Amino acid sequence: MTKKRNQIQCKGASDKINQHPENFNFKTLAEKWPSSIVARSEIREFTGGLISPKTWANAECSGEGPKSFRFGKKRFAHVDDIIQWMNARQNRSASDEK
Repeated sequence: MTKKRNQIQCKGASDKINQHPENFNFKTLAEKWPSSIVARSEIREFTGGLISPKTWANAECSGEGPKSFRFGKKRFAHVDDIIQWMNARQNRSASDEK
């Protein structure tokens, strides 16, 4: 009987995980950022730890990253382009799980 009870509890927990909340509004990140651009090395701070510089670099190499520019050795992007990229990734992730 204990096994059956655990299975029921696990099923209920997985149902809550599979429910998709509304999409997160990434524009709130831009409101708190002091500049109109984000350097690749600062993407972790901009996104609150959601995206690392390496993730951005890997996405860029595969042609899926945000539109970016080079200034010396630094790579940067406009905040709006990063938000658009993050929204696209979020929407793609939600559709992949369905």
